[in-house]
Amino acid sequence: MSQKNREKLYLIYGIALSVLTVLLGICLIVSCVSIYKSGDHPFTTESISAQFKKIIIPTALCLLGILGGIAISVFLPMEDKKLSPAPDKAAAVKKLRAKLEVRGEGSYEAEKIAGRRGMVKIFCTLLCIFSAVPVLIHVINVSNFTSDINKSVVALVLTALPCVTFAAAVGVFYLYYEKNSLNNEIKELKNALAKVSGAQVSEKRFEVPKKERLIWIRIGIFAVAVALIVLGIFNGGMRDVLGKAIKICTECIGLG
Repeated sequence: MSQKNREKLYLIYGIALSVLTVLLGICLIVSCVSIYKSGDHPFTTESISAQFKKIIIPTALCLLGILGGIAISVFLPMEDKKLSPAPDKAAAVKKLRAKLEVRGEGSYEAEKIAGRRGMVKIFCTLLCIFSAVPVLIHVINVSNFTSDINKSVVALVLTALPCVTFAAAVGVFYLYYEKNSLNNEIKELKNALAKVSGAQVSEKRFEVPKKERLIWIRIGIFAVAVALIVLGIFNGGMRDVLGKAIKICTECIGLG
C-alpha cells in the first residue's frame, strides 16, 4: 500500500475510532446518571452491573478498535518524516535584534513593546501568587479540618476552585498578550531593519506559525475533571470510596 493510501487509512480509521470513543463516553455518562438517580444508595454492585451490561457492546467495539489501530500501526507503519523545528517568536526577535546591533542601530518602539511585555509578565505572576493566598490561609487554619472528612474536602475545593480558575485565566491572558506583543515587536524590528538596510526583510524567514488550540482542550478537560470531582464529593462518592479503601486495607490485607 502506498504512503498516500496509508495516510488516508489512518485518517479514516482515526475519525471512526474517535466517534466510537465519544459515543462510549456518552453511554458511560448516561449510565452513571441513571445509577445516581436510582435511589438513596445508588452505587451498589447490582445497579452498576445492570447498567454496564447495557453498554457491553460499544465497550467491546471500542476495545477492538484500539486493538485494530495497534495492528494497523504494526503491519502498515507510516514512513518517518523529518519534521523541521517550528519557528519561534522569541528566536525571531533575537535574530532581528542581533542584525540591528551589528549595524549599530535599534528600535525605540520595539523596546517600548518589550518593556510593556515584561511589566505585564511581572503583574500576571504576582496575580497568580496572590491567588494562592486564600488557599494557603484555608490550609493553615486547622479549624477548617474537622472529623467530617467529606465536609472538610468540600470546603477546601470550594476555596481552591475559584483561585485556580482565576490563575488559569490570568495564564491564558498572558499567553495571548505575549503572542500579540511579540508579533508587534517583530514588525517594528523588521521596519527598523528595512530602514537601515534599505530593503525589505523577508517575511517568510521570521514567519511564526499560528498558536495551537491545544491549551483550550487541556483547560476544557481540566474543568470537566474538576466539575466531576466536585460532583462526586457532594453526592457522597468520595466517602464511599474512602470507606471501601479502609475496609480493603484493614480487612483484606490485614493491616488492622
